[in-house]
Amino acid sequence: MGCSIQKPKQNQRNHLDQIERLIQSDCLSNESKFMINNNPIIKRRNCSKEKKNLQGSLQI
Repeated sequence: MGCSIQKPKQNQRNHLDQIERLIQSDCLSNESKFMINNNPIIKRRNCSKEKKNLQGSLQI
């Protein structure tokens, strides 16, 4: 039997939230910010967040 336990998606989301908070606070160097921002998962999250923001601002 394999010992690898599949972590639930929620943990990954929390991890990404943590990364995002780190990005917002200036704990990270620009180099690591760049690496994180080029992460496809982060890009997708940011993209969907932007879309939500746009939709929210359109409903005036």
